[in-house]
Parts: sequence; C-alpha cells; structure tokens
Amino acid sequence: MPRKKPRIEPDDDLFRLGGQAGTGFVFQRLASQDWPEATRFPVNHAGSKVAAVVSADLEGTDDALIVTGFASIAEVIDLIAHREQRSTARQQEDGGGHGAGAGAVGEKGDRGRDQVRLLLGSEPFAGQRRSLGSPQAQFAQEVSSYWLERHGISLHLSAKIIQAQQALQDGRLQVRFVAGSTALHAKIYAADDAVTLGSGNFTHNGLRAQIEANVRFQRATAAPPAAGDAHEQSRQTAGPDGAVEGG
Repeated sequence: MPRKKPRIEPDDDLFRLGGQAGTGFVFQRLASQDWPEATRFPVNHAGSKVAAVVSADLEGTDDALIVTGFASIAEVIDLIAHREQRSTARQQEDGGGHGAGAGAVGEKGDRGRDQVRLLLGSEPFAGQRRSLGSPQAQFAQEVSSYWLERHGISLHLSAKIIQAQQALQDGRLQVRFVAGSTALHAKIYAADDAVTLGSGNFTHNGLRAQIEANVRFQRATAAPPAAGDAHEQSRQTAGPDGAVEGG
C-alpha cells in the first residue's frame, strides 16, 4: 500500500515538520515560510542555498577566512578556481592581460592580499567527483607540458587541482588544523565586508543540501548626512564672520 503523503498545515514550522517526511518535502515546505532576506539569514530550502551567499562573499573578497569543522576537498578546490577566474578577469580589465597566457597558472604576479585562510577541525575529505576540470583555466604552455608529459596528468580533467596546488605554493592558500582532544566545531565565513556564522560546514551538504541555520553580518557603510544635518554642521563650524573654520 502506497505511503500516504503528509498533510501540510498552514501553521507548520520546522518542529512540526520533524519526522514527517524526507528532506525534499521539508525543503518545499520551508520555502513557503516567510524568511528574512537570504543575505541576512542564509539557509537551504527549495528556493535558497547557503552557497549562493557564502560562496559569493568568499569568491569576491581579497582576504577570505574559513573556519569549519568539516570541509570537502572539492569545495575548497572550486573556491580557489573561482577566485583564480576572478583575479584573471580583473587583471585583464585593468589592462594587465597580454593574450591567453596573461594571469595563467604558473606565471606569478603581484596578487597583494589575495589569500584564503582555512582553519579546519578535521582532515578534509574527498567526494565522489571524477573531474575537477575548468574550461576557463588558463595555463602557461610549459605548465601544461610539465603535467602531461612528466606526470601523465590531464589539465582538462584536473585544472582546478593544479590551480589549488599553485595557490598553496604561492602562499595564497594557507591551511591550519586544530589538533588534540578539543574539537573545532565553529563555522565562520569571513570576507572583507561580510561574515556568516552558523551551523553549515564547508561541504556540499552544508552549503546546499542540509537544513542549516546561519546569520550574516555586513560591514556598515557611512550614509551621507541629510540636507538638514549638513546645514546644521556647516553652521556650527562657521566662524564669527561666517567663514567655515578648519577649511
């Protein structure tokens, strides 16, 4: 006899949904709830993914900090590859590109504060992915020849891995591990202008497939003073003759 589909009540919340059905049903129901903006409360459900917010922050910043109990190697490698694409595009926009080899892996340049710092609570684990290629990756010819001829490694399938290795060698990817009996359980994703704290590990499930609870804070930007405030400030700084002091 087919299993009866759970009935959705108007006042369903996460507690009521517990134990009723699989993740797909729960995600659909969660998507119908009145959530805050995803940029303030990144969660996973049928209409939202934590990765859409957190990955954008980490890829778009110069200095990225990741603190997590668990991380998958594939997620770390993808992050490095996307940052490489961003850096290459930025160099080309700034006029630093000189053809297909510009910004290529194997050609070092001044990358400033461009770095990812990764603090882990456990050894990163490998996923099930068979390919970590990148059609956007640009490699110097001598780099391609080195990996294919000397090691038999195809950059077509392994481009992102080579990019991550290069980032490690250049010091743009720094990894630390908390050893000992005291476990690291925190999850913090910090960019130059935003930080996300919550429950989601830096894994496919934590970023896309599990029920997570995260909160994101953005750096406040100074708003321009209102017209009345600007007039009052100008009046208070004016001298006896009406001239503005300190100018």
